[in-house]
Amino acid sequence: MEQSANHYFKIATKKLQLANEELFRNGNSVDKKLVCLNTHTAIENYFKGFLVFHEIEPIDSSLSNLYEQCVAIDIHLQKIEIKDVICRHSNYSLFSKCEELEAITACFEAADNIDTYFRRINILN
Repeated sequence: MEQSANHYFKIATKKLQLANEELFRNGNSVDKKLVCLNTHTAIENYFKGFLVFHEIEPIDSSLSNLYEQCVAIDIHLQKIEIKDVICRHSNYSLFSKCEELEAITACFEAADNIDTYFRRINILN
């Protein structure tokens, strides 16, 4: 494997932390697109780390393909709702939904739920 699972998990955890800090910072100057980008990157890296942990080299970086590969390994991941994240971020340059607080919160919650689940099953510490 080119990268270790921990490499991906460290990136994911850091990006989720950055999204959290930006989302909950004081004042009205929250950079919503930055929250979206960090959240998307976190989810992508959580999935890549999960695949590498299970000795599968991630080839495609699309969230829908990574998600499908991960669900094939662990059916419980279907309980984490990411369909809105996938359709919102099919292209990094298009963040039209990222102006809506509800959309940003849904993306952040998906990443946070993945983090929580991976900690619960002891592949992330």
